[in-house]
Amino acid sequence: MKTVNSMCHSCGGRVREVLDYQLLRRVTSDCKPMPEGGRKGVCDRCGLVQSIITEEWNQACHEIYTNYSVYYQSGGSEQAVFSPGSAQGMTRSHRILAQTKGILGLQACGKALDVGCGNGNFLKAFSSLYPEWKLSGCEYNDIYREDILAISGIEAFYEGGIDSLTGRYDFISLIHVLEHIENPIRFLRNVTSLLDEQGILLIEVPFYMDNPFELLIADHASHFDESSMLGVLAAAGLAPVSISTRAVSKEMTVVATRQDQATDSEKPIKEKRLPLARAVSSLLDFRNRALNCRRTSDELAIFGTSIGGTWICSELENHVDYFVDEDPIRIGRTHMGKPIRSLSDFRAGTSLCIPLAPCSAQPLLTRLPKSEVEPIVL
Repeated sequence: MKTVNSMCHSCGGRVREVLDYQLLRRVTSDCKPMPEGGRKGVCDRCGLVQSIITEEWNQACHEIYTNYSVYYQSGGSEQAVFSPGSAQGMTRSHRILAQTKGILGLQACGKALDVGCGNGNFLKAFSSLYPEWKLSGCEYNDIYREDILAISGIEAFYEGGIDSLTGRYDFISLIHVLEHIENPIRFLRNVTSLLDEQGILLIEVPFYMDNPFELLIADHASHFDESSMLGVLAAAGLAPVSISTRAVSKEMTVVATRQDQATDSEKPIKEKRLPLARAVSSLLDFRNRALNCRRTSDELAIFGTSIGGTWICSELENHVDYFVDEDPIRIGRTHMGKPIRSLSDFRAGTSLCIPLAPCSAQPLLTRLPKSEVEPIVL
């Protein structure tokens, strides 16, 4: 890795850039292809893996969010998440709430704010479990204002950032929000100011150490592990109640409360599972094997229609025959102009590219039809 003159957008430390990342194409967080040229690095001080924040990056993010389409592959329906070894899924929001219910310990009624509420999937799930709560949503733009206001229990919808919000909430949720934010410490301090003294904060972020494909998301400013998350929480005046990478596969679920004062956490970070440089190398190798397979195969399919599937289809210049998916809402639709088929419609003998995290890909292999063609996995 080469040391570049970049400053960590979280703690202000020095960022070392992994130059090979610029060779990879990228994907927006709403699963649309983007060209190569992104920049990623890791902070020497706090260990946060991050995008190199530039004016070009900010402009690209503005364009992404202006034209954002939530779960367009399934007509706006929330993505299903699957337990390891199972083809049975549930929505991410219901999974998060089911896994954290005992930890949250929420009362029968209260005031809740969902920051980055999208089209309201989490608020709907929360309302179904906590029908007596008064709910509010906040989002970058007002595309889904009417959808939010139609949810049972909704009191208010706020467009834009949280800087102008006032009042206190018993529960605040950040579901796949914090990874998008430049300067997460400052942002969390603003969130903390809206949290009641005894309030609960729920944070859900991707976990790149289990899923290297998450590094390909162009508009993610930060890629957290447990250590870098702890540092950000402490500096923002928050104390962790629970940090789990098991509640939802390939994600980190954080429950936190206010603490008396912010603390500075600058202990050197030891990457325990998959250092950034090795993750980038594995993605380049996966791409090269997929390109070689495309050149030698009569038929090629891609498993999955989310980040990894969109990325590798783009790397292959869309020269694939079809997608395979286990989400019933997506089956029968198209993605990137290609049909989405069920696993039962996968033809044995077809080359299959599986751009999934290892924890998801390995159980899938046991469900595939027997074939002499070896699937491409990370």
